[in-house]
Amino acid sequence: TLLGTIVDPLGLFESSPLVNSCDQDEKTVETTRKLVSLMSKELGEAEGESDLSDLNRDEVLELASILGRKVWDRRVALFRTGNRFAKKLLEVTANRLDAGDRIVRAGRAEAIDPPEKEMLREAIKEEIVIEAIEAEKKREETKMLREAIKDEIIIKAFEAEETRQPSRR
Repeated sequence: TLLGTIVDPLGLFESSPLVNSCDQDEKTVETTRKLVSLMSKELGEAEGESDLSDLNRDEVLELASILGRKVWDRRVALFRTGNRFAKKLLEVTANRLDAGDRIVRAGRAEAIDPPEKEMLREAIKEEIVIEAIEAEKKREETKMLREAIKDEIIIKAFEAEETRQPSRR
């Protein structure tokens, strides 16, 4: 797809378990559909008892105020639920990556010959090494500059001390 070409032009991630669906994904989608249909059914039955479209402006404001207070009162529980959701999402992602089940597809995977893939991997590795060396050089330069500044500060402090105290010799 065009989006796939833009996001992953070399096709490096197209076999990743993160971007390919599995049986668990299908079960999750089906369960979500069932929950949505059940909620729709329940809301449909509940709407017969109360219709919110007939509320006037004051009633809507009062309802919004009540709901706002309830959400505020339960903000800690909401925060915890969000944290549990994020934790579970990270666990599922980590498990899928640990499983390492990659799907080989025809198409772009064969478009790059194995020698070209290896050359591409080596070029990427070289680029990473070069960037690491440059970062280390910058760290060393920064360290040397800091030491030079410290030396300059010490020299200035010593000179200032000498000018304050005439020679005691």
